[in-house]
Amino acid sequence: MRTDQTILTVTGFLLLVGGVFHVGVWLHLGGPLEGPISWRKPILFCLASGVTSISLAWLAGKLQVTRWNNGLALIFGLALLTEVGLICLQQWRGAPSHFNRSTSFDTNVLAWIKGLVLVVTLVIAVMTVRSFGTLQVTRDVALAARSGMVLLLI
Repeated sequence: MRTDQTILTVTGFLLLVGGVFHVGVWLHLGGPLEGPISWRKPILFCLASGVTSISLAWLAGKLQVTRWNNGLALIFGLALLTEVGLICLQQWRGAPSHFNRSTSFDTNVLAWIKGLVLVVTLVIAVMTVRSFGTLQVTRDVALAARSGMVLLLI
């Protein structure tokens, strides 16, 4: 496995572990799965982001090697882990993670989340564009990968 794939896979694994951990916390503590303060957010963001990162690890292995691969994977992994970590932090604080400007701390957390979402989106955009180059897969798998990347970007 290449270094960029390893970075993305480890990122995905850590996020999946975080999602399963938060499912366990919810099962133990109870509480709603709806509303701005609920265990749904850390569960959903951890699991969805984990699957996304692992999917990108697969795609990274099919892309041509460039000198930017490892750097992009590292930037993506750090940004995604930090973003989801901030969402989890807000749940543990008992504060909404999105659209929350009730205190200066919450405003700063929201600003960081927005900035990190932008970074993650830019890396996904780069990988989407690169997926339209040569892929080391069959034509039908290339079509599926490219379509999936476009949908993810949207």
